[in-house]
Amino acid sequence: PRDSGASTKRVSEITRASLNLTAANQQVEKHRRCLIMPNDRCRLFFDMLVVVVTVFATIIAPLGFVYFGAHADIAFEVEQVGFLREAADMFLHFADALWILEIVLNFRTAYAARGTIISDPWQIATHYASTWLVVDIVAAWPLLLSPQGSEGPMLIIKLL
Repeated sequence: PRDSGASTKRVSEITRASLNLTAANQQVEKHRRCLIMPNDRCRLFFDMLVVVVTVFATIIAPLGFVYFGAHADIAFEVEQVGFLREAADMFLHFADALWILEIVLNFRTAYAARGTIISDPWQIATHYASTWLVVDIVAAWPLLLSPQGSEGPMLIIKLL
């Protein structure tokens, strides 16, 4: 009789522990549903898009600064300058939006450390904040939010 009481107690402890483990696994799975794995095809495509846009932005931004700046009207016809300036501005605003989206995605992308994939959202956020976040924020700072008249210096900072 004593053994059956102890074994019943032990079974209930195991059942409770199993339910707690199941609940914990469900919580982890809930977080992982919103996570992006580092080798995900969509993420790799997005990273390639960011690289291509960055290369074009590093070409377009200085050209726009030099050729489509305040004194560009002297060298070109006014209509051409206006159209080219608007096209360059639209592309750079698209690049800004893409970089801001990348910052958001980086907070939800798992990373590899010492041969294991880290998928805990808090660890991902801490790791990203301590490595690339500041650099990404400076690079992604939209020129639209820059103080009036400081677009030139902000553009130079972004290019660095």
